[in-house]
Amino acid sequence: MTKPSPFSLLKPQIVTPRVREALALEQYRALVTQAPLGYIALITMSIIAISAASPSVHPLTRIFLPCVLIAVAAYRLVVWLRRKPDAATPAQAAKAVANAGIISTIMAGCGSIWGAYSWASAPEHTSVLIPTIVTLSTLTPVLAQSMCVRNSIANLIAGITPIALTMAVAGDTADRLVATLIVVTSLYLGSALTQQSHRMVALLSLEHVMREEAKSDPLTGLVNHRALSDRFTALIEDARSGGMTHERPALIQIDLDGFKPVNKMHGHATGDEVLRQVADRLRRAVGKGATVCRVGGDEFAILTTTDPEHDAGVAGGRQLPDLCARVHAAFDAPFQASGHHVVVGISTGYAQWPQDGRTLDEMTGTADRRLIAAKDVQRRRASMRAFGGPALI
Repeated sequence: MTKPSPFSLLKPQIVTPRVREALALEQYRALVTQAPLGYIALITMSIIAISAASPSVHPLTRIFLPCVLIAVAAYRLVVWLRRKPDAATPAQAAKAVANAGIISTIMAGCGSIWGAYSWASAPEHTSVLIPTIVTLSTLTPVLAQSMCVRNSIANLIAGITPIALTMAVAGDTADRLVATLIVVTSLYLGSALTQQSHRMVALLSLEHVMREEAKSDPLTGLVNHRALSDRFTALIEDARSGGMTHERPALIQIDLDGFKPVNKMHGHATGDEVLRQVADRLRRAVGKGATVCRVGGDEFAILTTTDPEHDAGVAGGRQLPDLCARVHAAFDAPFQASGHHVVVGISTGYAQWPQDGRTLDEMTGTADRRLIAAKDVQRRRASMRAFGGPALI
């Protein structure tokens, strides 16, 4: 395994929208905790800066600009004290983080320009205080926004460049050494913050992958019962809040007929391939308007919506019986798996909310009873055919 170069940290990470939203929320929560403390420290250091500035500096420069920074910091302190860690959407969190970065960067730049001017005008025995105060004032918002690497890097550049450049150009050898030390320390801090950000994104990405895997069936890629339950809860909340004006949740339970002998005759590898093809056929049959779930083994379920104003119900703009018919038709053609010709049928049972159950378990029970009844009908039909009786009952 090759060790990454420092320059690899400059490459932007590929972040999915879900991870980007989670990162924004984490950054926002960190700022709610750290930003007030940072602004308090910044106010304190601005007061010290006024005292440390040379009296020869014009009062407008020596006092007015630090007082403006104190006023802005006090206002932002109140803003962040009013915010709650879990009271923001991802979009609101991202906007708050971005605004915090813009404001703190402007403040850092103004403070550093003030520091450069004050340093150039300060007596030799007190001039060392100015870069010290400016550096500490810059590091305060940098550390307060350590979770927000872009904000931190922007603060470092804006807060360090003016004072360090002025000391390097107008100062003596000792001043140049101090300026170099400030720049090197800032580069190191920037690199450390960038690495921390990359680790945070990697952890959030891993957490997202694990969460998705916990809600999906590894064999077929369909959602599992846990994800189906979450989706059902969301549909119920929409229905009760009026988000779905006419549509109501509906559940179709599916049981594969003739699948168990496949594993015994052709092996589990062939059975797994058949299950994957079953999942593909179900996806194509229901389209995008429904959720297909593998409940377990050879049992599947479809969660969709119906319109109670229609007698038969409408699923995604289609009648529910039509959807069931399409699901059955998807199994007319035999499966080709591992070189074998496999014939598998299905039995289905349905339930509609709320008349067939108000919870997912109640609806599943109703759908299962109808599925079992359908199996009984199929067995009786098969028996009648075997004895030469009528094909239909």
